[in-house]
Amino acid sequence: MLSVMHEQEALNTLQDLLNDSNIYIKATAVLSLDLIYIVPKFNISNI
Repeated sequence: MLSVMHEQEALNTLQDLLNDSNIYIKATAVLSLDLIYIVPKFNISNI
């Protein structure tokens, strides 16, 4: 019974970590997309 509880707790922790990392991955993706769009505009305006 105790081992089952620990297993469930470990799974929950793993799920939390995955959810957290997904947030970071999404944020990174959004930032990199912003950079792709913003940087060329600055380059064009500097020319």
